Amino acid sequence: MQADRAARDEEERLINLLRLEEMEEKRRQEELAKRAQAEALRAEIFAANEEQKRIKIAREAQYAAEEAAYRVELMARFAEQGAAAPNGRGDVFRCTYVAIHTTNPVVLPLCAPSAS
Repeated sequence: MQADRAARDEEERLINLLRLEEMEEKRRQEELAKRAQAEALRAEIFAANEEQKRIKIAREAQYAAEEAAYRVELMARFAEQGAAAPNGRGDVFRCTYVAIHTTNPVVLPLCAPSAS
């Protein structure tokens, strides 16, 4: 009888030990899954930030190219206006300076031939 009792106690102890090991393994697996999910989220956020930086650089480059083309066009227009001035002097202008509010503020002259 005492041997049966000892055998049952040993069996119960082994079952409890197995349950504890299973619970510990389940907890470890959940922790690993949670870490993997957090790492994947971090990687996704990093990739999104890099993409935003790339888009911003491309947008700024496009804006700079458009601004340079606009300046060339304005200078050509000013040169045409100066050459066609009624007094024949191509360097006489009456200018008003206008600030264009952008990410990089620019002050451009708006010039017209003077009436003299």
